Amino acid sequence: MIITATIQQVSPCFLAVDQGTSSIRARLYDHQCNPIHSSLAQRQLSLHTTPDGGAEMDPEALIAALLSCLDEINRIADSLHLSIQAAGISAIWHSMLGIDKEGRPLTPIITWADTRPQSVIAELKGMPGSANWSARTGCPLHCSFLPAKLLWLQRSSPKIFQSVSRWISPGEYIIQRLCGQSACSLSMASGTGLLDQLQDEWNAEILAAIGMDADRLSPLVDYNETLLRLTPDLRRRWPALADAVWQAAAGDGACANLGSGCTDKTRWALTLGTSGAIRVMESAKYEPPPPSLWRYRLDRRRTLLGGALSNGGNLMDWFQRNLILPKPAELEQDLSQREPGSHGLIFASYLAGQRSPFWDGAARGEIYGLTLHTDAVDLVQAGIEAVAIHFARIAEGIVSVVGRPHQIVGGGNALVSSPAWAQMICDAIGLPLCATSDAEASLRGAALLAMETMGISTEVPSDPAARILYPDPERMKVFQCERDRQEHRMSSVLRE
Repeated sequence: MIITATIQQVSPCFLAVDQGTSSIRARLYDHQCNPIHSSLAQRQLSLHTTPDGGAEMDPEALIAALLSCLDEINRIADSLHLSIQAAGISAIWHSMLGIDKEGRPLTPIITWADTRPQSVIAELKGMPGSANWSARTGCPLHCSFLPAKLLWLQRSSPKIFQSVSRWISPGEYIIQRLCGQSACSLSMASGTGLLDQLQDEWNAEILAAIGMDADRLSPLVDYNETLLRLTPDLRRRWPALADAVWQAAAGDGACANLGSGCTDKTRWALTLGTSGAIRVMESAKYEPPPPSLWRYRLDRRRTLLGGALSNGGNLMDWFQRNLILPKPAELEQDLSQREPGSHGLIFASYLAGQRSPFWDGAARGEIYGLTLHTDAVDLVQAGIEAVAIHFARIAEGIVSVVGRPHQIVGGGNALVSSPAWAQMICDAIGLPLCATSDAEASLRGAALLAMETMGISTEVPSDPAARILYPDPERMKVFQCERDRQEHRMSSVLRE
């Protein structure tokens, strides 16, 4: 919801930055956490993929895009005579880069989508004590997490691995470039697979097993324990931001829960952006998740239980690059009118590997059942229905731990842009879905964290354009049949 506010209404003013996989965004918010009209700055980011499963990002391109966004934010704030009090950062989990002693990058950003570390998973699982690691870290042994990434780099690029002074997340790199120093929030650390969540410290056993020292990682803080300011050069460049305090970056999924008002087990957050996830936040002591799920943090007192898909909006992007499709509006209308499963296909939609609930980084995409009658829209329908079914598997696992929610709140660019896909997900899960019109829940969450830092507490603004979707009983039955067909096919492939 965009609200045009007067200068009196928007003071104090807060800045939120959200670093995603496909873009970086910045926006100004007023003291009630309403976005200030026309204050969104966004720059696209690109992911470099390789045939062997690589998925990397250029750290300097990331910083260039960030600086461009903040140049625009400074102009907007100056034109409205606003002074920004605090800034919060939301950033992608499960990604890392190596820097030297001067803070210069020695590696690309190796993202959550990179499946090359799958080659060392068997070695990790064979290490003494590894069966207990997930219970302490909340993260399964999987190629998306840092134990596999770091061990893989040791094996594949030992000289580069040894030359790195510190391994950091993209969120840490952002705050280092802006403020001249770095710290890793408990939120960001909880998505690495290296944080002992029972002790709130780096896990010495895992680090020793993969040949790492804790001093090659950043100091751990809660997001609001280390408040920083821009470097002198940047304060001169951006006068409107000169007095703002900055905090350590938090995980984008945690920020999305906060920004969508999903802060207890009665309301879950479902995000469909480049990837996908369902998360439930609890203000409770850390408890190990079941094997199919993970548990991360927002801060010391708030945890998140959930599951993630590696394939979401990136699957639709792949379709658009590789198929001749109708125009977006025509495609959306066609998808909304089709009966589920009418394509007759089984689509294993694992183009970027597989996370919850099976945690198979070696999984790859497969389409079964093609005929001469199959068309491009059949492929799209089968692929996005497969994503919907995968959400249902994750939801089932979460229900087994915390029970059924009153509502699931859905957001993210891919969900907002496709009501047909949103309805498929609702029907597959079999629970009501509040489809919001705001694709920027992570941004709002980062703004709320900035406000918390300044001692300001506010409710998440309501979204009058949100639509409540209800599952259709007949379509639920069809989706269950489609899920059974998928799982039978997967079992057959495994037997082969």
